[in-house]
Amino acid sequence: MKLIELMQEGWDRVSKITNDRAKRIDSLPDHIAKFFNSSEVEVIDGEIAVKNANIFFCDEIDKGLQLRRFVPGFINLCGSTRNNLREFEFFKNVLRRNGITEQVVNVAELTVKPAFSPVEDLVDRAAIGDCFYNWTRDTGSVPALTLHSLIWFTKAFLSWVAANPDSLCRLVPLIVVSNDHSPISVAIVQAARFKSIPTVYLQHAEVTDHFPPLVFDINILHNQRSLNVYSEIGPIRGDSFILSRWIGSFRLERLRKKETQKVNVALYLTANFHLDKLNEIIDPLKLNPAIESIAVKPHPRTDPRILDQLQLIYGDLIQLNPIDIPDVAVVQNSSVVTELLHIGVKVFHIPGYDWLPGDYYGFVHDGICDAVSDSDLSGRFWEDFNYDEDWLRSYSTINPSATSSYDNDEKLLCEKVEHIIRTRRSNLESDNLEQRNLLGSWIDIAGREVKLKPRLRMELKLLVLAPITYLSHCRNLPSRNANSLLSLIEAVDFLHHARIPELVRIYNASLKIPAEGPFQALIKLKALEWTFEELNQDVYEEISSIIDREDEPQVVSRLEDSFLTAILRSTNSKWLMEFFAKARALSVDRLHISRRIHLKRLIDSSKQELEPISRLERSIYSSLSSLDRAKLDVLGNSRDIGSTQLHPTVLDVFISNAPNGVVWQFRNYVLPVYKKFESQMCYMDVRWSSKQRNKILDTISDKILAREAFSFIRLSEGEGYIYRDLSEHFTLDDVENRERHWWGANLDEETRAGLVARNRAAIQGADLLGIPSVYRFLRDISSNSCQLSATLTGRGLLAVLNGVGHDCSSEVLFTEEKANIPLFGDPETIRTLISRAEKTIVVSSIKETLIKGVLGEEVTVIPIPTHYRTHNNKKYVTSDRILPLLIDELSSAVRGLLGPGTLLLVSSGVAGKAILDVGKHCGAVAVDLGGAIDQWFKKDGLAY
Repeated sequence: MKLIELMQEGWDRVSKITNDRAKRIDSLPDHIAKFFNSSEVEVIDGEIAVKNANIFFCDEIDKGLQLRRFVPGFINLCGSTRNNLREFEFFKNVLRRNGITEQVVNVAELTVKPAFSPVEDLVDRAAIGDCFYNWTRDTGSVPALTLHSLIWFTKAFLSWVAANPDSLCRLVPLIVVSNDHSPISVAIVQAARFKSIPTVYLQHAEVTDHFPPLVFDINILHNQRSLNVYSEIGPIRGDSFILSRWIGSFRLERLRKKETQKVNVALYLTANFHLDKLNEIIDPLKLNPAIESIAVKPHPRTDPRILDQLQLIYGDLIQLNPIDIPDVAVVQNSSVVTELLHIGVKVFHIPGYDWLPGDYYGFVHDGICDAVSDSDLSGRFWEDFNYDEDWLRSYSTINPSATSSYDNDEKLLCEKVEHIIRTRRSNLESDNLEQRNLLGSWIDIAGREVKLKPRLRMELKLLVLAPITYLSHCRNLPSRNANSLLSLIEAVDFLHHARIPELVRIYNASLKIPAEGPFQALIKLKALEWTFEELNQDVYEEISSIIDREDEPQVVSRLEDSFLTAILRSTNSKWLMEFFAKARALSVDRLHISRRIHLKRLIDSSKQELEPISRLERSIYSSLSSLDRAKLDVLGNSRDIGSTQLHPTVLDVFISNAPNGVVWQFRNYVLPVYKKFESQMCYMDVRWSSKQRNKILDTISDKILAREAFSFIRLSEGEGYIYRDLSEHFTLDDVENRERHWWGANLDEETRAGLVARNRAAIQGADLLGIPSVYRFLRDISSNSCQLSATLTGRGLLAVLNGVGHDCSSEVLFTEEKANIPLFGDPETIRTLISRAEKTIVVSSIKETLIKGVLGEEVTVIPIPTHYRTHNNKKYVTSDRILPLLIDELSSAVRGLLGPGTLLLVSSGVAGKAILDVGKHCGAVAVDLGGAIDQWFKKDGLAY
């Protein structure tokens, strides 16, 4: 299909749902109302005049596109809601059970870069405007809700088409979504169809005739009823498969059991319930003498402000966490009806209290549940419905596993998926694109991605294949003009994000060759950042001289930006002052808040009273939002707070300044853990309190002298890996992402399970735990953050705190996860502890000679393989075997060296928590040193 046709079909799909929803809501969601208010578009009763809608639509499209990339070589998922993620997990498990080992990635979790391309680079702008005019001209107005979604869809659709060349798309086996009508899901599917990438649809909830028709190559539906509904909506494209999602056995006997005692009732709300009328449901339930207890379960996407009101009015009745299975459920328009029936809960639909029409999903019409009114709720309404054979036949159309005759389509589905993947691979091979060695393809893709001219493509190929040769002779090649240089750097950025192995060779080569021009300088600065090498005086002068000679503003801006990163990492205040004195593109008052915090800490540590430094410090506070000001005041502070407890105060600051969606998750997932362990969180301010630091160090020292066992373990976002099975946030995709990041490979399930089990045992036995503090959450969010769980880091932090709440006792004490830096960042502290110990063992990937050079020859060093990122850094130990495969050997080695009165220092990331537990069981004092040991050998102000 042509691009314009696919775009118009996308408008049809998106608007089918939004037009219906627009008729049923009283007011626009706040973020949409704000979107139109800021543009001064007149919205009357939720509608925008068609002429104004067309003008506004074209203006928004003219603002340019974003960079949305597919990931070649992976099955690309796209979705971020809890239901979407649940379906993706189901899909991956189905593939694995059937021997399909393709790797997957969720592109919804990738960073979307800012606007980069005008629409004219892709399609005639006027053609889009004309198409939209023709599409809307027969209507007097357009619902604002619909217009917002159409703009969102159109920009995302064009972005995916523009940002993904055909050569890259041919390396994508499948695009998978779990929503058939939301703007982003429709956009990626329509783009995939334009690029001839096969698509898969995973149904995530029950459907109605309001939904758009199926246009996917593979449709994985819940049940026969859904297939029937879609067949009535319109022709179904592709193959459809019915796979039951139900976990556990269907509990028919529980449904048919007569309730002779008082019952427990749960009320399940939609996201858009009528708060002002909710008492009409809750009051009769509370007064019903046959009801033992009531729980109210809000929808996960309930507006945080509405949720606050709900909790204020109904208090403990509101349950945000999982509840025990109720006997009876009263449910608004929600497909949770089917799930509750599966586990034996008697379900009744109550219409009229949300914005959806009475029996929206048709469950009452189909005899799957009965409807109740508020007048029914004061009696034993659950006794009036029969779960007989006629009901069972109706319910089995929704829940296939309710009958023994259910025939699962799983095998047929996997045969289809395997056929598609095999066919696409064979097509690549016929085009001489070798799947197992994509270097040539990556070069070609990068060249196409940034529209390199033939000469620059040849230069990129030479850079990748012979980096030393190229960098030694490129002084005048790419820098003939700014556009050529920046295009070539953009291509290198593309290869960097793709993590091609050859990139390390490029970086290593750049560190060996003096930089003579801007291109060499930019590559060297990227190499310093990626490999943790330090900026020295020679390189500083080298880069500074190149910037001084450069005249092109765009090149100067790029050079200064990268140079500032290296200078901040160096913590050299003299270089910093020289940089800002000469900078032509950058100024302090335009820096991102993370850099301002970094800069402030560096200024505070300089101990200089020079006027230039004072001017810099004043500029740091210019043009800050309330959230950024809070960040700077808290995280940029370097003063000792003495006995003050800062952490509780900053909790209030965070809640007052963070975005609503972030605050909602923080209150519901973070604060309960902090509250549970409030009396044990004694050392959360170690970075600012010398008193707290001294107490911890004294405890460690006393334990060594008393020959008593003790362990200190830190849990940062990476340790969410350990708690994936306990967390609704941290997914299998996240687990595999972290494994590739740490070790460059994914573990088999047995090795992974063993590692997790040992680590959890270590955590449960710890005496002092470092956990994510409010300071970490404050650092990581921005004014644009929608949820903590929207990022991999946020999901890791939530998973850790959930695990801590589950695993930890009332005896363990807590500090913050970054406590290792203020406690052990100065090696003199460690040397003092060593002097008290009978023997000290250090487990680290830093080379033995370096460690002994700092700590003394008397320590015993057990080497371990380094992080994948520092594999080529000469300071670190490398190995052909990754660390998780060596844990048993390392544990045995450590066990033979330790006993009471000994000190074990471990710096081994997630994989090494179990080694700390071995140390404690041997009677030693075991300390999670973490990245503090790296601080001894590099100057990096980004410790926190």
